[in-house]
Amino acid sequence: VVSGDLKGRRGIVKSYPPPGSDGQCEVEIWPASGIPPQGPQDVELKMLPSKSVTAAEPRIPCPFGDAPIRRGVAVLWAHMWRLHAHMAPAVQVELSHRLLAAPKLGRAMTSIAIHGEGDRSGYIEIVRNMIKLQQCLVQALDFDSSPLLQLPHVKEVPKKGAPSLREVLESGGDEALLKRLGKFTPDQALDIQSFCRHAPLVELSTVVEVFDEDAIAEGDMATLKVTLTRSNLEEGEAVGPVHAPFYPGPKYEEWWILVYDDQGRRMITADVVLGTGRSETCNVNFMVPRHGDFRWRVIAMCDSYAGLDVECPVNFLGRKKSEVDRSIFIHPNDKELKSFFEELMMGLEKGDDDDSDSEEEEDKNAASKPMPSPAVVQAVEAEDDGGHLDNDDVKQMFKASEDVEEEKTPAVASKPSVEGDSDEEDEETLAIPNGVYYQIVEATGSFLHREPEEGLEFRLGSVPSGTILR
Repeated sequence: VVSGDLKGRRGIVKSYPPPGSDGQCEVEIWPASGIPPQGPQDVELKMLPSKSVTAAEPRIPCPFGDAPIRRGVAVLWAHMWRLHAHMAPAVQVELSHRLLAAPKLGRAMTSIAIHGEGDRSGYIEIVRNMIKLQQCLVQALDFDSSPLLQLPHVKEVPKKGAPSLREVLESGGDEALLKRLGKFTPDQALDIQSFCRHAPLVELSTVVEVFDEDAIAEGDMATLKVTLTRSNLEEGEAVGPVHAPFYPGPKYEEWWILVYDDQGRRMITADVVLGTGRSETCNVNFMVPRHGDFRWRVIAMCDSYAGLDVECPVNFLGRKKSEVDRSIFIHPNDKELKSFFEELMMGLEKGDDDDSDSEEEEDKNAASKPMPSPAVVQAVEAEDDGGHLDNDDVKQMFKASEDVEEEKTPAVASKPSVEGDSDEEDEETLAIPNGVYYQIVEATGSFLHREPEEGLEFRLGSVPSGTILR
């Protein structure tokens, strides 16, 4: 409002006069503090001249001065204040795009805060605020709004005597509790009871253990096993998309598991559970930093519902290294066995290789020697029977055997040799198999694919530059 008794006050224009007229418009005047009204009692409806009303940027916390950033922040605040009825269609489309991208962005920002370096004493609040922001964006809630506003048909919450959201869910939408929230028709009460059956009621249980050990000692790599159970589901059931009427698309629950050290006042680690079953398990591995009593706290926060976070204490004792037996049991029959390194140093592997190599060489030499012809064999047998052979007879027999071998061996057409080529080059040429050859010329190499397509799912590996392929 730029003139009159209400000059400087802010609000929302409910109706405009016809274009070109100087009529009056209906304005919903907010409190003087500029904070959105918490109920009808904080709103004043006034009829003001259209000239006395002008558009103004809402009073929202934004440290940036760039117009696009401030516009985006204003649109998100309007969403959290549930002012969708006053948004133009183009603004609603813009809001939908921003909300659909918010879960990925929030998950990335939360992961960065979890793995931050330096002093981690205040990181737990940063992580919790990031998850709280995701809850507010999914359910269209202000940071200070009551979680009961997530219930269907609940527009405002009484300041006194209102139950908590968890109490309403555990009761299944009991009528006595609903009366403390307001008056609802039978159909509205059924909608609230349906929400109570769908919203998650989560229980936590934890176990700290060291694999294959009875005690936990400093320096051990321990595992914190966190089991998240949705008590509102039966065995074999899975939860569907969350109830979020102001969110433009389907959204599934994500539970962040935060491990916090109460004594050291710092966050140990965190993980996220994406499963939708009744019982989901999360294993958090950590190294026991010291000996003594540990008093930790496990916090489970849902990124889609506000007011349903649960906590569970984790207490365990870390012993000193000298108090536990970490010796490795070796069976008496295994003590005499030598390791591979010992066998290698003692030359056992070398002797075996020499024996195998000598046997292979003997087999090759035996195969390369020509088999004696039948004539030579007969001559040797005749000598064994008592006969006598002189040198001339032996030479004639060997010559006859060579003639027989030449007759049996088929003639091979000799390949015309090129002047200057050696026998070694001919052997290398004959050893090269037939085919088409390709050489990798790219400096960075090339990828190998299972199919003649360059998709990532068909990639097998890569070959370096200069490789020759057939």
